[in-house]
This record gives sequence, structure tokens and C-alpha cells, in this order.
Amino acid sequence: MGLDYLGTVLDRDIKENDIVLMVSLDGAQLYEKKQLDCWMYIWIIINLSLDKHYCKIHVQPGGFIPGPNKPKNIDSFLFIGMHHLAAIQNEGLTVWDVSHDATFISNLHLLFTTADGPGLIYWDGMVGHSGKNGSLLKPLIQCIHGSDHPSIDITQIPLGGSDDYAQNLYRLMTAPNQEQLDIWKTETVLFCMTTDIMHLASNLSDLLLALWHGTIDCGTSDDEGTWEWAVF
Repeated sequence: MGLDYLGTVLDRDIKENDIVLMVSLDGAQLYEKKQLDCWMYIWIIINLSLDKHYCKIHVQPGGFIPGPNKPKNIDSFLFIGMHHLAAIQNEGLTVWDVSHDATFISNLHLLFTTADGPGLIYWDGMVGHSGKNGSLLKPLIQCIHGSDHPSIDITQIPLGGSDDYAQNLYRLMTAPNQEQLDIWKTETVLFCMTTDIMHLASNLSDLLLALWHGTIDCGTSDDEGTWEWAVF
């Protein structure tokens, strides 16, 4: 992915005054004892130095989706922002540089559409955690058909190749109807989008620390005293 970006810069498709964007979608829990009750997305200008591009002044709100339930058709909420971006990409953004008293056209490039694991399905239309290819460990309980295989040794997983990707993509694109598309999505699980660093570093570390300390919430049928991994 880094080479793709650098290659585009070297080819002058991304120029000095252009703006490169990342959009991030997430749900927010406003109250401690309630489930996720609103969703929002933001725009981040990422072709800035590392000490600037995550500062609030360079992070722009994109939209807010009220709860209390998850949006059934999130595209209807994202459409306005994406349509506005497409219009600017088509016409260019006229910018006045007051320090040089000069006007120039800046082109906008969308590099990443990001979210956490469950949120990525809203961007790419895939199946997230319910995909067949994502199941490596055999569940101990409620083992449904399709997951009742022996656990897979992660050191023996074959590397994915472009041939498999092209074949799976063609299969999805030629689905005769929505029902078949939904079924085939669980079989292929194409990974088209990426998670952002906030979910990889912050959220994941919170979960792991709570597990290791034995402070994470658990069901009534579970007992933190039996957790061998709670070593802190």
C-alpha cells in the first residue's frame, strides 16, 4: 500500500498542493451502561507531517448518525459526504494561499476508508467476522455447520494470491441475484478496506489489558477466577 502511494506521487498523479484524505467510521457509546447509540465518520488529511495530521484542526467531521439502533442502510448517510467529495474531485478545489497571495487548484484523493473490524462491512459490503475463511479455531459450543472442522494451524495457512482474489472477485461480480451474492460473500471474504491505527492500537490494547487484569465484563456462567491468562 505504501509503494502504491509513493508510486502515484512519483508519477505526479498526486501533486504538491493536492490533498490526500482518509475517512474513518465508528460507533460511539455515549453512556457507560448502554450499547452503541450513535455513529459518526470523520475526514483526516494525511499528507501532512506526523505531528500535524492527527491534530484536531486537520480532522474534519463528516457526519453524525443518531441511534439508538445501528443504521440499517448506512449508505444513505454516507452518500452526502461521498457525493460532495466526488464533486470536488471532478471540478478541483480552488484554494487561495494568503501567505503568497496566490490561487491554485487542489485535487482531492481518497486513500483509505477505515473502521474497526465490524464497521468495515459497511464500506466494502463484505461479511466481516462471519466469513467462512476467517474461521481458524473450532468453537467449543454452538458449533454450526461449516465451522465444525478441526482447528487450523496458523503456521500452515497458505499465502493468498492474486489468482484467488481475481477468481473470488469475478464470482461475486457475476452473482445472478442478491441472495446468491450474500451467500458467496461468506465463502470468499475479500478484504478490500483497512482498519485504522486507533482501533488496532487503542481499542485492542484496552481489551487485552482488561483480559490480562481479569477486569473485563463476563457472562454469569463464567468465572474470572478460572482465567489462566489473567496474570496481572
